Amino acid sequence: MDKSTASAPRRKPAKPYEGFPLFAHPSGQWAKKIKPGPLAKPKLFYFGVWADPEAALARLNREWPYLKEGKTPAAIDVLGGCTLRILVSAFLGSKEAKLDADDLSPRTFRDYYKTCDSLIEFFGKDRRVDEETGKPEEVTFTPNPVIRGMVFLGLNCGFGNTDIALLPQMAVNLETGWIVFPRPKTEIPRRCPLWPKTVAALRAAIANRPAPFDASARGLCFLTRQGRPKKTAVPSRTSRR
Repeated sequence: MDKSTASAPRRKPAKPYEGFPLFAHPSGQWAKKIKPGPLAKPKLFYFGVWADPEAALARLNREWPYLKEGKTPAAIDVLGGCTLRILVSAFLGSKEAKLDADDLSPRTFRDYYKTCDSLIEFFGKDRRVDEETGKPEEVTFTPNPVIRGMVFLGLNCGFGNTDIALLPQMAVNLETGWIVFPRPKTEIPRRCPLWPKTVAALRAAIANRPAPFDASARGLCFLTRQGRPKKTAVPSRTSRR
């Protein structure tokens, strides 16, 4: 075998597109120098092989919020490495589909969009949704406490429109920080631990509720501006038998 051929270095690939944040390291991996803290010197980190720049970029996006603070990135299987940007995008995508189907008013969609934009500005787009710190920071980034409470429930608990509309106050324990609320249609039990910021948002939302129109609305967390339930009760599987 020709020794010169065997020892020939591999040709480093070009970046897949202009602005790609990683560079091709001679080791055969995509890499980037990152300062692990404001006073630290930059360190070299590796994010994946040359053959798969998309996977390397995904790993950079997942680990960047940790590495820049000198932290060890969480395991990749924790909530799939979901960032607030990914979650907000999915949330707004589902609401946009309802808007297109005339199931959601343009005004409500604008409120959702503004609140999600405020969440991104407040927490940062790369904040992982499993990284709630529990610090008693006051949530003051949107003027609509009711919409803010709804969005936090969507982000924290994965609640949809029906869940939020039918959520009774008796299912919400703001002292212990838990919601115990079965799925409306299937009656499957469901428990959700609340972030401190979600608790604060729910307190404000309930405190700013319109006066209940009648007894059917009295025990709900969220009401229309007229004080009526946002949605009538969904028949459960048990009640349809």
